[in-house]
Amino acid sequence: MDQTIWRRFFDVYLTVLFGKIFISTGYRRVGAGVLLFAYVTEALQYLPVVELLHLQYNHFPRIIIGTQFSWTDVLIYTLGIVLVWWLEYQDRRIHARIHSSICRQNI
Repeated sequence: MDQTIWRRFFDVYLTVLFGKIFISTGYRRVGAGVLLFAYVTEALQYLPVVELLHLQYNHFPRIIIGTQFSWTDVLIYTLGIVLVWWLEYQDRRIHARIHSSICRQNI
């Protein structure tokens, strides 16, 4: 796989973890918020908002919004969030098994 694809997965994962630090809710909600933000950003890139607002010479909007739409980015963001949700699900299953095992031993 291309190195940029792995970087995007890693970016999505870190963004969810970073969001989880500041928002005391579940990973699903934080992940959904991150995914919504990514979709809105990609939509703004698809609609060339930077050019429509005549901000193409201002570096800040070009960096924040971006200027190139990519279906690959949309796919990677979606798969990244699904991966985060799956990892969280696996983590909960493992903790439930450990807790169940400990409780049975204490009886």
